[in-house]
Amino acid sequence: MSIYEYDQERHMRQEREQSYEKGLADGHAQGFTEGHARGFTDGQAKGLAEGHAQGFTDGQVQGVAEGKRSIVVNLARSGMAAEEIARIAETDVELIREWIREQI
Repeated sequence: MSIYEYDQERHMRQEREQSYEKGLADGHAQGFTEGHARGFTDGQAKGLAEGHAQGFTDGQVQGVAEGKRSIVVNLARSGMAAEEIARIAETDVELIREWIREQI
């Protein structure tokens, strides 16, 4: 066989190898892009859910604290002693006095 002769079998093998390499690279790129997008979306959804739950819990805690503080101030305005309010509210008397000083 001369160097100028066409080897169809070799040519077809090279074509298959090149096609395989291109398909592999394209598949990797597409898989990476889709995986990255899905991971971002899933992570965002999880973060939103966790943030909502934490915000709800924090809101409840703050609401209870504000309600307790309001009751403490109202009891103090009605003439109840700080020590008695602290006993009823199951709260430190110094904190009760601080709340009263801030509001009255």
